[in-house]
Amino acid sequence: MPKTPNERTLAALRLRVGCKEIPAGSNNGPCVNEAQERTWLRVPGPGQQGWPWCVAEFQLTVWTVFGKAYPRETAEVCDLAADARSRSLTIPAGAAKPGDWLCLGCDHITCLVSRDAAKGTLVGLGGNQGDAVKESPYPWSRVTSVISTARLATLLEGAGAPVTPPKPKRRPTYQVVRGEGEKARVVFTSPSLDAAASKAAELIRKGATGAKLIKRPPPKP
Repeated sequence: MPKTPNERTLAALRLRVGCKEIPAGSNNGPCVNEAQERTWLRVPGPGQQGWPWCVAEFQLTVWTVFGKAYPRETAEVCDLAADARSRSLTIPAGAAKPGDWLCLGCDHITCLVSRDAAKGTLVGLGGNQGDAVKESPYPWSRVTSVISTARLATLLEGAGAPVTPPKPKRRPTYQVVRGEGEKARVVFTSPSLDAAASKAAELIRKGATGAKLIKRPPPKP
């Protein structure tokens, strides 16, 4: 019997178990970069500090399972959740089943493996969990949005009733990317902007001198 979209999603993620950051805590490494490439943010180079990649793992999994990219190449949890709501892809938390995606606030996204309602806990499988792709426990109370994998299949495979597309949203200049237990990082969606911002931050840290405040001339009467 053909596997359901939820079963295919969990199977794809299980093939990624063992992927880990190199070095640990760097948000970097070959298999991490593979996921980060599915977003619009700059992929960190060798030896560079990267950015939290749980949404990147979602993006890679969607591409692996459906052969199509998610319509918005975001790397930010709350931006993804908002976009999914606008596409009618979210469902009530109580309706979640294994293989659906759980947003835990703006800090993390993981794929539901199992839930213990009596204990109020869940087991999620995803990226950037302890610097790797693996299963981890979480309190169910942290779930703020659920993205239905069945509805994702309808959107990307065209099965069942069509999903009405929302008005296209502009690609942001930057995103504030958060991770489980990590500080938020501002990452620009254009490599050139990201490089310019990094240089400016470096100059500020070093106490740049001689800079002049450039003021626009007053408007002509």
